[in-house]
Amino acid sequence: MRIRFVLPAFLLLLSVVFSTGMATGEVHPAPAGGKTIVGEVEAINLSQATVSIRESAPGNATKKTQLLRVTLRVDAGTVLVKGKDTPITLREMKPSDRVLARYAEGGSGLRALMIRVAGVAAEATPAPVPSP
Repeated sequence: MRIRFVLPAFLLLLSVVFSTGMATGEVHPAPAGGKTIVGEVEAINLSQATVSIRESAPGNATKKTQLLRVTLRVDAGTVLVKGKDTPITLREMKPSDRVLARYAEGGSGLRALMIRVAGVAAEATPAPVPSP
């Protein structure tokens, strides 16, 4: 049961490490301030430019802790990327996408600073079997 939660969280963390350049030494500035949520897109409202995200696992919490659900407002200042640094639009996001999002609280609600959609890793092709 534990592996069902730990493995996806580890894979998302690993994709974030490689997509932000931490593993290669590249430096990508993170949006200043704000809070972070790692989870899954529940809904996208294009007319209101919002994304609803359900936290996949609470950070430093016990099993009794409620998972966070947020609805973030996306505007022209929001950085939307998929994988390493591929820019995307709100239309290209879909429910069930795994995301890491930075957001700030303001007078008009929660504003998304950056949303990074986890890229799909290329499947390894099996090595050919040598003939005897």
